[in-house]
Amino acid sequence: MPGSEADLERLYREAYHRIFGTLITLVRDRATAEDCAQETFERAYRGWASWRPDAPVEAAAPKHLQAVLGR
Repeated sequence: MPGSEADLERLYREAYHRIFGTLITLVRDRATAEDCAQETFERAYRGWASWRPDAPVEAAAPKHLQAVLGR
């Protein structure tokens, strides 16, 4: 079964502040960091149906964060 909505919500609650903090450090602009954090979770949401149940739920965010930063 693909990742559940509850898992995605948990990922957001548990990872948002770490991702946002990392982005603030990297881009040094709060508004840009907020936009990038939002895009990271939007990308995670779009790909959530293909999430592998045997992978830790936290594995989704770094992949999408790298994609956002690489744009």
